[in-house]
Amino acid sequence: MLAVISRKDINAFKRCISGGQGYPLAFIDFETTGLSPDNGDRLIEVGVALLESQQIDDRYQSFINPCIIVPRFVTQLTGISTSDVRSAPAASQVLQELHMFLGGVPLVAHNASFEQRFLDAEYLRVGLLRRQKIICTLRVARRVYPNAPNHKLGTLDDCASVPQSGRFHRALDDAEVTAGLWLRMRQRLGQDYGMSLVSDQFMQQIQSVPIKGGIGSLASRSAR
Repeated sequence: MLAVISRKDINAFKRCISGGQGYPLAFIDFETTGLSPDNGDRLIEVGVALLESQQIDDRYQSFINPCIIVPRFVTQLTGISTSDVRSAPAASQVLQELHMFLGGVPLVAHNASFEQRFLDAEYLRVGLLRRQKIICTLRVARRVYPNAPNHKLGTLDDCASVPQSGRFHRALDDAEVTAGLWLRMRQRLGQDYGMSLVSDQFMQQIQSVPIKGGIGSLASRSAR
């Protein structure tokens, strides 16, 4: 069992009263027992990296006891076994901590629909509601790197030369790598389109533009 919350009480209070202004983005990742909460799959690990001023300022990580067996294929993928999570905190405790830790900070995830489904389902179990939108780096990357071999996190990190811990499919490591990819994509957009400032709002808007030519049109409109 491992649970890490840096300066939790002070920072959570700040985020609650500021609506997340002190911590612009929270990069979140889950490891789970399967692909869908509708099939009874549960969380087994959560990781969050809070990004402020282009640096990771705070982190949250915890195993979660799913109260079911961790399938063998999940253990092979993540290295997390049933014995690892048997003594971990209950989902109700971790979700309460996570909800307080995040406050109203906008969330970012790679393939965000996956994280959103699990987060909403787990929150519902404990009577909580998600307070913020979730931005998808997968959707952004398809527009920033349209010629990448694929848009899996590991492939994109290689394409963008993102520093890596060497561990994939672990929640905090993937959250931190996603934050690094986000910064690399902002840098790439600034270089490609001559933008001195690539705002998070601009990054969010990229999700919905056409893959071919959409970013250029958006950049032209933003420059007016």
